[in-house]
Amino acid sequence: MTVLILLISGFYLYNYLDKTIKLFKQDVISSFESSIDKVITYESISPSILQYLEIRNLFITDSTGVCLVKIDNFKISFSLYKYFFTDNLPIGSIYVENSSLAYDHVRDFETLKTVLSYFEKMSISRKRKLKNLEIKGRNISLSTNIPSGHFTLKRLFLDIDFSTDIISIDFKTAVSGKNIPLMNRQNSFTSDINISGKTGRDFSWNSYDIELENFKTDDFFLKKQNFNLNHSDRKIKLIKTRARDPFDLYAEYDIEDRILSVSGKAENYYPSKYIKYYRKNKTADSLIKSVYSGTALVLYRFSENTENQLTYTSDLSISVHKSLIPFKNRINAVVTGNKETVSFSSLDIVTEKGNISYRGFYNLKKNLPEGDLVLRNIKAGNSMLINSDISVKIGGENRLFILSDTEAGDLKLYNIECVLNRSRTGISYMLSYIDAEKGFISSEGF
Repeated sequence: MTVLILLISGFYLYNYLDKTIKLFKQDVISSFESSIDKVITYESISPSILQYLEIRNLFITDSTGVCLVKIDNFKISFSLYKYFFTDNLPIGSIYVENSSLAYDHVRDFETLKTVLSYFEKMSISRKRKLKNLEIKGRNISLSTNIPSGHFTLKRLFLDIDFSTDIISIDFKTAVSGKNIPLMNRQNSFTSDINISGKTGRDFSWNSYDIELENFKTDDFFLKKQNFNLNHSDRKIKLIKTRARDPFDLYAEYDIEDRILSVSGKAENYYPSKYIKYYRKNKTADSLIKSVYSGTALVLYRFSENTENQLTYTSDLSISVHKSLIPFKNRINAVVTGNKETVSFSSLDIVTEKGNISYRGFYNLKKNLPEGDLVLRNIKAGNSMLINSDISVKIGGENRLFILSDTEAGDLKLYNIECVLNRSRTGISYMLSYIDAEKGFISSEGF
């Protein structure tokens, strides 16, 4: 008798689910199809009694036949007990395999708004808790075409676990971007990305480990880099995590005050070991091959529009590569600045060909320097040494005053005074000095 009752119950349950699937096909899919103005086709929809719903070979195409969504296998497991007797989401897992999605901002923006509105109405009509849900994606491709460029994710593998009070996320993909406006021209990039981490259910905090590998742009190739990205309270932080590297990077964004700070620290850092530069640019290539030590800090205040919107400070020691300075050298600089002025507390260039020191600043708005420049034992030719003390002052918008005493071998020039005037037609000068042998000399011209 018990077996007979179970068989009859199973028969009626099967018929009920069969009718439900037919209604799902006819009503739900048709309704969704008309609401997004797209054509939805599929090979089959099959249920497992009280366990899951599986859709195979699902396609969503537009009116011209362009495929927007392709899913080989879409499977949802569910629990009728959760649906009828709890306020939890009755879905236990979502599995998507061998799928592709294409989004064009111009073509599909209205469709995206409709889909988001559709799910928003569903969530409002049934306020369910998201608990004990797993989302898995295998071999997924996503492509987007938006005003800032074309982006593609390939071989995407995704695991999201909502089974505890902490949401776990694992994400692995190959990403690429094309036609990205950067530095006044179109750029592209490719990279492999691995992301793993956790976030709170209320999304008030998160922590992710990020690995970039084979990062390549039109200009350079970057070796594997590791970062930690975390968000808590009112701050977002990005930290470079490979401790063996001689270069540390730390970035922090204050959400409330809208201040971005980026700091770095280097010790005998050779960028050429980590960066390969492609373009033929002697200066850039030489700087990448140089050696760096020191610290730097940059602050950007998004809420301001003054000269102090951008401020920076650095204490650096640089050994410039021989391809740019063809003899041994060391540059030591303590620099602070903002959008209008660069201040040099000290700038010392020490080489086997002589030494140069500068104390002063550079006015970016006027494009003029002001400060004291000292040259000591600068070797010129086979035996000549140049020593000079130069003082530079800005007068007005386009005038520069230069005072100097200079010795170049046997030539001794004192009380050098030079006034430079910059105009639309060019630069004029007035020059006077005392030659140790010839006396007072002056001249002027363009």
